[in-house]
Amino acid sequence: MSRQVRDMGPIVNGQYPEFQYDVNQSIDLLGKLNIDIYTDGSGNNYALDTKGNPIQNRVIIEMAYTYPYTDPMTQTFYDGYFTITFDDGSSLSNVDSNDTAYWYYIEGLEPVVIKQFT
Repeated sequence: MSRQVRDMGPIVNGQYPEFQYDVNQSIDLLGKLNIDIYTDGSGNNYALDTKGNPIQNRVIIEMAYTYPYTDPMTQTFYDGYFTITFDDGSSLSNVDSNDTAYWYYIEGLEPVVIKQFT
C-alpha cells in the first residue's frame, strides 16, 4: 500500500543536512516518504514514537527544528531540537546534544543504507 505525504515543501534550515537531502529526494523522486527510525546502526531496534509504537514504515507529515538559544533573563542555555510528526499524530523529538542517538532508512532510496541522524 503506497501512502502519500502531504506537500511539506523542502526542509532548508541547514540542520540535519543529510537527512534533509534524503527527505527532499524521496519526495521529489518517489512522491512519498516512508521512514524507519532505529536506536542502533544495525537497524535491529526500532525507535518508539510518543504513543509507544515502533517507527517502522511511517509517513512523516511535519518536521520542525527549534534552534538553540540562551534566555537573556536567566542566562539559561536551551538546546535545539528536531521534531518529526507522523500521520497518526504521534511524534519523535530529539535534542541536538543527543543527535547521534537515532538512525534512519527512507524506503525507496538507493542504495539501501541505514544512516545516522546528524
